[in-house]
Amino acid sequence: MSTYTIVNGSPSLSFFNVDSVYDFLLSINMKPYIEVSFMPELLASGNQTVFHYNANITPPKDSSAWEYVITEFVKHLEERYGVDEVRQWPFEIWNEPNCGFWSGTMQEYYEFYALTANAIKSVDSQLRVGGPATCQSAYLTEFLNYTSAVNAPVDFVSTHEYPTDITPTYRNVMTNVVKQARAEVGQLPLYYSEYNDGLYEPPHHDSSYAAAFIAKNAHDLEPYVDLMSWWTFSDIFEEQGFSSIPFMDPNGWGLLNRYGIAKPSYRTFQLLNEVGTELVSVTSGNTGEVVSKDIEVWGTIQETTAQGKLLHLVVYNFNVVDRPMRSLLANITVNGVDTSSISTAATLNLIDSSHVNPAHTWEVMGSPMYPTRSQLEELDIASQLKPEGLAYSIFSSSSINFQLQLEPEAVAFISLEL
Repeated sequence: MSTYTIVNGSPSLSFFNVDSVYDFLLSINMKPYIEVSFMPELLASGNQTVFHYNANITPPKDSSAWEYVITEFVKHLEERYGVDEVRQWPFEIWNEPNCGFWSGTMQEYYEFYALTANAIKSVDSQLRVGGPATCQSAYLTEFLNYTSAVNAPVDFVSTHEYPTDITPTYRNVMTNVVKQARAEVGQLPLYYSEYNDGLYEPPHHDSSYAAAFIAKNAHDLEPYVDLMSWWTFSDIFEEQGFSSIPFMDPNGWGLLNRYGIAKPSYRTFQLLNEVGTELVSVTSGNTGEVVSKDIEVWGTIQETTAQGKLLHLVVYNFNVVDRPMRSLLANITVNGVDTSSISTAATLNLIDSSHVNPAHTWEVMGSPMYPTRSQLEELDIASQLKPEGLAYSIFSSSSINFQLQLEPEAVAFISLEL
């Protein structure tokens, strides 16, 4: 970002590049989540770097100079964007100090955290700071023990987790890990500022597998975590250099591909954004057989001004990679709802091998490295949701039943006006 330079023997700060990023985020109604890293080269105590752009991962050689940069940065943000706005932005101190992104020890990281957090708070005590931003949900207890001992501010605890961090992985691995993290951090807000469906080879980020993973964990992790951030938003991502592969790139972790084509993961978050917050009683299984744990469903009731109430169901056939799976007929009963005034058809949105699958369309095209404009238009069409009707049966004045076939790694979103 070219933030810190020396001009005529004196420090010179430039926040122009940072501003351009934050300005854009605010222009699209998003808010920054600030990761305070990496170390400006002229402040660095060593020359260890990561990635092709040589991000320096060493502690500062001069604590006072680092404090100066941080306080001036925070003052600049509040002057440019306003105090009330910036107080909504979390300041996360560093990235994965235990996984190759910090050349010092964890003790040195804790000391660095305290230095940085106190510098931020010296400008505005109501700004939110947190860490340790570790990989694999590690060092949470140790971090909190240190900050408590030295009275360093902590407004949230952050960490990262991928289902492949634990081997062999299993279906409920994220729930078990995050539940343990919640026990460690107590009542503090818990942020998972990195997660996704796993670092598999070959990758599954572009398939409905990622969609089913998201649908399951959005529900299962909700009781334990305050924020989850998918790594990454877009395949425009250059830690390992900038690839041109439109789909199935080992480093293509985004919700959107490099051309802005929505993947199944993106459409899943889009549909999840529409569901309500009040959970409803739902039972599920696969008809005529022993109930499979691979089929799960959860649902919400949402008050709406135009329609009265809206029922949303999220159904998925999920298991981890390389576990045996098969298509199943999901049998779903919703209980405790007023069915007396239902007069409309249910709407079904599917995400599976034949719905919202632009990667398959790209493969059918011959996997062009540089799709033409007309090919990009075709890929965009393949990425779109295609709502259709779904039949249902009213069992009683307070229960309703749906049945639908779900292939492995498929997700279904059902909505119905009540």
